[in-house]
Amino acid sequence: MALNDAESLAKAKDLLKTATSKQTRLKALAKALEKLKKADDLERQDYLANLDTAFAKLEKDDLDQENYGAWLEDIRVRLRSLRQSAQHRLMQGLKSEFSEESFKILSDRPLSLYLHPFTLEVNFEEAKSAFSYAREVLASTSLDVQDIARLHAQQIEEFRKIRIDSKSFFTKLRTAYQMQCLKESLPPRAHVNLVDLLTPLAWLWDKPGTTKKSLIPLPKYLLAYQLQKLRKDKLLSYNGSQLDLGVATGGSTRKKSNVLYIPQGPSEGQYYLSITFTN
Repeated sequence: MALNDAESLAKAKDLLKTATSKQTRLKALAKALEKLKKADDLERQDYLANLDTAFAKLEKDDLDQENYGAWLEDIRVRLRSLRQSAQHRLMQGLKSEFSEESFKILSDRPLSLYLHPFTLEVNFEEAKSAFSYAREVLASTSLDVQDIARLHAQQIEEFRKIRIDSKSFFTKLRTAYQMQCLKESLPPRAHVNLVDLLTPLAWLWDKPGTTKKSLIPLPKYLLAYQLQKLRKDKLLSYNGSQLDLGVATGGSTRKKSNVLYIPQGPSEGQYYLSITFTN
């Protein structure tokens, strides 16, 4: 039965969609194979991971699976072995660099470590690691233990340079809160979003690393750090004012840019949404 023009065009569009989708999958595979071809051996974990990912996205009729199945399984076995070896070397190296009190495994897949006071996320596939605080990424480096230790020391020094004492922070935080209340025409003791205080706090900060002229907000991780330090110093009440934080509920945590995560230990913490001051 002959197809009319509309039916024939619909078939053509459907075939184009299928061909384009297949071409995209094979292009990703070709890119992964091109990288592997340039390697001297099969020791590049990131290259093998890219290849494994590209294969996983293929459909049955994209490639002769029977012809390449055994080879692919060999690649995956090598990849698992490389991951285990890399993780073992990394863990042994870090244990020699950091004390038992400042080192803790948070999760194994993906590997996440606590290196006081930061979290270290390890990505073996991309051969890199990244430090974060309060679930905010600070900086990344390689998987080399010395590079990680060096960056850890640098981040500690950065925090030391930019932080302020808790009494000064309490005063600046209260002033920033009052500024925001005036801006929004809010009554005293109103709840203000914590993230809305980042810009006025940047104006009030008097430490290196903050920029007033360009209105760059204070980093979220720094606000989280100072609030946690305030708790540790038992200074939630000072100079006639009491600070209260509003916990973020399930709905408000969907958009992480609107809330602030405050760590309370290696793996504990809480998202907060708002702040208020009372006499």
